[in-house]
Amino acid sequence: MKKTGIVFLLLCAIFAIAFSTFALSNSEKLEELRAGRKKLLAEIYKLRVKLIQEDPDIKALHKKIMALHRELAVKIDNKEEMKELLRKNKMIDAEINKLAEGKDNKQ
Repeated sequence: MKKTGIVFLLLCAIFAIAFSTFALSNSEKLEELRAGRKKLLAEIYKLRVKLIQEDPDIKALHKKIMALHRELAVKIDNKEEMKELLRKNKMIDAEINKLAEGKDNKQ
């Protein structure tokens, strides 16, 4: 019985060490992948901006899309439901700014 208990404890210890090693290496790999993804996304963004600026067809299409986006925003913002929500948001922003200014003045 004593030998079985010792073997069990040794197996648990080996498993715990292996798991912590795996978790650590997995965590390091995860951080490495996240950093690589962040760098790659920054490169993608820079290339998109460059292509919009340099390629005449892409630049023209981007200009049309932005004009449509502005037109859509105006139409949406002119709907009564949206006007009401925008008014509420403006009131909340004003209250937040008022409270923040009061807090800043006390410090």
